[in-house]
Amino acid sequence: MIHRCRIRLMLPGFMMAFILAAALLSGCIQESSTTTAQAGKSQQPDVKAVGKTVPEMNLPADGAALFAKLCSSCHGTAGNGRGSRSGPSLQRPEFSYGRTPAAITQSIRDGRPGGMPAFGHVFTPRQFEALTMYILSLKK
Repeated sequence: MIHRCRIRLMLPGFMMAFILAAALLSGCIQESSTTTAQAGKSQQPDVKAVGKTVPEMNLPADGAALFAKLCSSCHGTAGNGRGSRSGPSLQRPEFSYGRTPAAITQSIRDGRPGGMPAFGHVFTPRQFEALTMYILSLKK
């Protein structure tokens, strides 16, 4: 009888020790896998870093590719405003918010009221430059 009472008293303490040990071990395993993932990540090139260190290869072609992928659905494949979501033509001589590189970059980065979504979280500085150069080349 005394033996059974001792086991009942020790059981909660044993369970707490077991849970604590399991929690500590799982933390070590997660930390180890995070460290391994970070080590693997550092071996892959950082897109933002590549944009800064690679020579300006072909910004208009890069801008055209970005435009085709993310902008043509609203602005049309040729930037003529004939997209499925009716964005304005980018072939006009003037834009509502200015046709300077700074104004175009700001429109892309911050968006504009009435439809233009913000893409500030999507592009690197080099991609903004490439897309802006491409848009400026669309003027007829």
